[in-house]
Amino acid sequence: MFGKSLGKSKVIRRIACFSTAFLLGITNVGGTLNLHSVETAYADTVTEPKVSSLVAYYTGNSVLVGDNIDPEKLKVTAYYEDGTSSEVKGYTLATTKVTQVGSNECIVIYKGQVTKFYITGKTLLSFHAYYSGSTVSVGNSVDLRKIIATAFYSDGSSETVEDFNIVNKVITSTGNNTITLNYRGLTYNISVYGTSPKELLTLYATYTGESVMIGSNIDPRKLEITAVYKDGSSETINNYTLSPETITKIGVQLVVASYHGLSAPFQVTGAQKDIVSIKATYMGDPVGVGYSVRKSDVEVIATYSDGTKQQITDFRLSSPTITYAGYHIVIAEAGGASSEFIVQGVAIQNITFSNALNFNIVNGKYKGKVEVNLPKNVNASLFTGESLPASSVSRLLSRMVSKSEFIAFEIGIKDDDLADSVIDEFPLIMRVTIPDGFNIKDCEIYYTPNKKSIIGKMSTDITGTKTLQCTIYSPGTYILSYSKK
Repeated sequence: MFGKSLGKSKVIRRIACFSTAFLLGITNVGGTLNLHSVETAYADTVTEPKVSSLVAYYTGNSVLVGDNIDPEKLKVTAYYEDGTSSEVKGYTLATTKVTQVGSNECIVIYKGQVTKFYITGKTLLSFHAYYSGSTVSVGNSVDLRKIIATAFYSDGSSETVEDFNIVNKVITSTGNNTITLNYRGLTYNISVYGTSPKELLTLYATYTGESVMIGSNIDPRKLEITAVYKDGSSETINNYTLSPETITKIGVQLVVASYHGLSAPFQVTGAQKDIVSIKATYMGDPVGVGYSVRKSDVEVIATYSDGTKQQITDFRLSSPTITYAGYHIVIAEAGGASSEFIVQGVAIQNITFSNALNFNIVNGKYKGKVEVNLPKNVNASLFTGESLPASSVSRLLSRMVSKSEFIAFEIGIKDDDLADSVIDEFPLIMRVTIPDGFNIKDCEIYYTPNKKSIIGKMSTDITGTKTLQCTIYSPGTYILSYSKK
């Protein structure tokens, strides 16, 4: 069914969760977090002593309101029941952003324990800048390397900033030109003196930067384009164009800078750009049980091998469906890296199955119905559902349950090429309407990934006189069994 290896590996990981569902609930901050999973139990009892408490503190300075907490500046120490302690990194931040001026209470979770730490939030009060360069000829642009900009904050701190925008870069007239800078919504004007343009003689380029990652632009602060005029004077040019604008191949690449009909070639070494880590932050509201976290509500920042950071949208969510009321750990994955974030699940009145995969199931005279509740943003056409012949599972089921009537059915993914993304929608809520002649109290649902071995009996709830409901963690074959008394 699954043509892609990643899809298969995800199915295997989900199968391991059948016997023990992954549950997360905060009972009291600073106390114990009820966290149960096969993996956690193994880590607690085999690889390390049990964690008894946590201590966390932030080593950085105050953080701008609205900015993410930098995990590199957070130190978390775990204290174990055997009296030892160690600094740990595999924690989860329940609080990821600074939301207010002054003290912000933040929560960190590790191995079933929870603790608090505090970060001071600040706001940007003002923004100032001055120009340290010389005159600029009409038609040329202001050199951003000659602009010194400083941001001032509510906590009394200040810092030099470089990520400002120049609204009007080009000098348009002789004499004083007002240049407007923008930084985080604040503006500041500087004055640059414009001179009459001169007749160009030649143009040359000097690149002082390191390798540039494939798909990235050349840092203008590392590139100097110099124009030599016929009167013997020279000027740094900033209003040039580059061809190509982005680096497109590994190894030495020729780039040409052009300005007013003249050109200057230079070489740049292209390097492979790989994701080394990602940081996911949930920006949405609590999610109702039975619904999935939307990718549009998740901000993912990737850190690349060249040290740059960039927001990305090409990522996957693992276990995005909320299956119970409480706190859920959801995992974002991209480029071989992953990042956890926490989403609060909230109870809803009823799961309506208004957006669902629906199909009938049959075995001889027995007929039933299967509904798989899907998130509002997921199309049922991505899935397949069909009844299976009794012969495909009869011998398998006879080893588990004797004297039973049963109906087998399969839930799958329609397009193998989409398996990796569709599998991320699991777990899902499934409702089975039993056939006439079955006693609801004597019905069970079993799961098999391969029709050769049964993983185990599903945990079901009776939600009506003829309906069973359960959480399914993976595509595969399911068997509705009725044991006659």
